[in-house]
Amino acid sequence: MDEIVSLSRLNENFQAECTPGYYNNDGQPNPKSVQNGAYGKGSNPHFKQIKTWREADNLPGLEVT
Repeated sequence: MDEIVSLSRLNENFQAECTPGYYNNDGQPNPKSVQNGAYGKGSNPHFKQIKTWREADNLPGLEVT
């Protein structure tokens, strides 16, 4: 979650300054929405991370509560 939030913050200024619409809550970006965003590095790095977790068989860096 921390990685997703930190990567989403890279887009924060753009969302705040963009024309109001659905994706930026009509020009008022919601701070909680960054945790629900897409993985900021793209699909291939995300798939690589998932593969690494599966191969390690213990999900390093992932805390399940």
